[in-house]
Amino acid sequence: MIYQHMVSGRDREIADRLGSMIRKARGDADS
Repeated sequence: MIYQHMVSGRDREIADRLGSMIRKARGDADS
C-alpha cells in the first residue's frame, strides 16, 4: 500500500512536469 502510494505520487509529479512542458511547447507554437 505504502509503496504503491509513493509510486503513484511520483508518477503524478512526473505527469505534472510533462504536462507543463507540453503546455509550454503548445504556447510557444501558438505565439
